[in-house]
Amino acid sequence: MDKQTQTMILDAIAPHAISLPVAQEVDEKVWLEQRRKGIGGSDAGTVLGINPYQGPFELWLLKTNQIPDPDLSDREAVYWGHTLESIVCDEFGLRNGVPVMKPKVMFQSIERPWQQVSLDALTLDPETGEPAIFEAKTASEYLASEWADGSVPQHYEAQCYHAAAVTGIRNVWIGCLIGGQRFSGERGAGTRVTIDEEVLADVCAAEERFWHQHVLGGTQPPPDASTSCTDLLRAMWEAKEGEVELPPRGLDVAIGYLDAHRRLNAAKDEKAELGN
Repeated sequence: MDKQTQTMILDAIAPHAISLPVAQEVDEKVWLEQRRKGIGGSDAGTVLGINPYQGPFELWLLKTNQIPDPDLSDREAVYWGHTLESIVCDEFGLRNGVPVMKPKVMFQSIERPWQQVSLDALTLDPETGEPAIFEAKTASEYLASEWADGSVPQHYEAQCYHAAAVTGIRNVWIGCLIGGQRFSGERGAGTRVTIDEEVLADVCAAEERFWHQHVLGGTQPPPDASTSCTDLLRAMWEAKEGEVELPPRGLDVAIGYLDAHRRLNAAKDEKAELGN
């Protein structure tokens, strides 16, 4: 990307966000520390309760420094996703005939300083030539259906909305390399995420509530149904010794749990009978 185009894109962001000289590729430790100081793009889906890999309870523990960042260095999917990110960005530019730039900064919202984002790439909209954001993803063939016919998984769509909120840019594109051999989107050239202003306001409001009520306010969010929440609670309580006195609501929760267990078994029996 030439300097003139780069300046034009950054000038479009300047009224909405400031640039923090923090990049994962430069210093991952500093990058992780900065992430804890606000809500980032990958946190948006978690706050909204639509991230299949993480729940609000775990995010709250992370943002309040009660647990360390998980070590993902030994996960193949994470490694290849990070390694192929620049290739996916370059391929989007090649297939659409637009320049792409990987910003080595983290953007922080001026209006909402707790809102920040690290972008995969800045580019020009293939249809209008205006400044645009591109998010690069990778997925196994098992997840191909989530990207079929121009679809975008909900938690990634939330990430795109978050990026639009921080930067002020409304032209947002996303592309996914599926199974290492197919590019998502119409004609295999990525998908435009249409930013609805009412939805955008709702996303920002949900993030603001989470940050002020739970992170700054110290109020624990209710346990959620995510596997991460189950694992964290089990680890936290198995380490405790002795008895714990539950509040009065504890009896209602226990009765509700037993009732849900009974209904689950009944549903399993009904399923087996109908199947037979």
